[in-house]
Amino acid sequence: MKNLYHLIDCNSLNQLRSNPSYEPESLQQEGFVHLAYDHQLPFIINHFFKGASGIYLLEIDAVLLNAEVVDEAPAGIEDDGDVYPHLYGALNAGAVQRLYALSIDGEGGFTKTEVPFCL
Repeated sequence: MKNLYHLIDCNSLNQLRSNPSYEPESLQQEGFVHLAYDHQLPFIINHFFKGASGIYLLEIDAVLLNAEVVDEAPAGIEDDGDVYPHLYGALNAGAVQRLYALSIDGEGGFTKTEVPFCL
């Protein structure tokens, strides 16, 4: 199975580091955690995070997740014909394989730098 990705801010990252599982607002409000495949990241970052700072990218091994992942039409954006992975439960920290700090410019372009992910 492909790796999955989740964009997260610094405060949420600190919550994940101090808990065995992470439940973002979307889990409470929409019933799932927004995830993405690698090829979807440029679109998502450009749409939601253009010019943002303090954003991190979690690389997740789908096999290690404790909850079900379902590929579905996008939520929160116009349907672009692609399906997006939604995690129907908390994100368990043990599934995170890598952490990247993102540098996002005002045009939505980004670079990622791997940083240590320590629980």
